[in-house]
Amino acid sequence: MRYYITEKNLCTTDIDFHLDGLSKDEKMDYFRQATIYRLLLNEYINLLGVQQYDQILQKNENYFRAIPLFKQDFYQYYSFIGNKYYYLRNNIYLERLTEEERNYLNSRAKNNMFQIEQRDMKFIASTFQKVIREERRGIKGTFETNFGPPSPQYFALNHSLVIGVRYDWSDELHYQQKKFCHDINQKLENELKEKLNIPVKVIIYSDFSTKKLPNRRDI
Repeated sequence: MRYYITEKNLCTTDIDFHLDGLSKDEKMDYFRQATIYRLLLNEYINLLGVQQYDQILQKNENYFRAIPLFKQDFYQYYSFIGNKYYYLRNNIYLERLTEEERNYLNSRAKNNMFQIEQRDMKFIASTFQKVIREERRGIKGTFETNFGPPSPQYFALNHSLVIGVRYDWSDELHYQQKKFCHDINQKLENELKEKLNIPVKVIIYSDFSTKKLPNRRDI
């Protein structure tokens, strides 16, 4: 599948605080690289099995309605890959890549066109753990951090792969939806842990626990 990376669809709002002192062109270059990286990492987790679970929700008899585009949160909107429910919830810390790795990202989107290849998945497999890791000044090693409101269900270890899932809750089917989704999320977590050998957390989000998408005229 081909993707077009333009100024309108650049992923910007989770990384602004790393860019003090950069020129406008340097910031746009950073945003472009971050957009490509987030797209690739979402594709990588899809290939590991996430997409299959997305299809399970689509076919489930309890009728999981997808969140419309204009109601999607920041992370779901910038996943790009077409899933209706599951998406990468980690932040992307692109500054941890080496200069050579950043140059690789630049080389993969010439003339704003981008087509995912097998070499991209190898690149993600070798770099994503350092890129998604949460760090705190003065704290070394492993600790728990939150990926949403300060409630237990939104906490995970700082080096976890965190996957979000959203659907349009039904008042009549809410209990059945939540139970079914919780059960398959457990299976997905276990499968990814076995494949990646790192902590994995799948979190169900609602309108009240998401990072809102800034107003955009092009949605």
